[in-house]
Amino acid sequence: IALSDGIVRSKRSMLASINSTEVDHWYKFYFYQQFNHDIFTYVRSKLDNYKATEEKQGFKVVINTFSNITNDISSYLNDIITCQVDKISTFKSEAQLQSRIKYFWQESEAELLILQCDLATINAGCIKLAKFLIEKHNNDSILQE
Repeated sequence: IALSDGIVRSKRSMLASINSTEVDHWYKFYFYQQFNHDIFTYVRSKLDNYKATEEKQGFKVVINTFSNITNDISSYLNDIITCQVDKISTFKSEAQLQSRIKYFWQESEAELLILQCDLATINAGCIKLAKFLIEKHNNDSILQE
């Protein structure tokens, strides 16, 4: 996972003096080939690529951001996709988290599941559990098709 400040610093790194081609490649890729200016543009580009490849199993991404966790993400995306947005910190038990993820796959009309968390306050085990549950329900839904 690369953050923008690390990519900028890489231009003055030891690697840049040894292999400036590689540093330039990743700099151009990060700032000019990715759609990381805002979540709307990023999701729209992922959806365009997804539709072009006709994948059946969807896509999974982890987005690190410095945005406030209280931002209403679904309002940013409602022009392109319907979302189920949940904050991991609101779940008091593993069963609640599992129930909500299961709801997305079995009952929700939403097309995109977004789980938000503040890395400063969340346990890394919760993130691993969420990833596991998402993968499990995604695989189950593929098998049912």
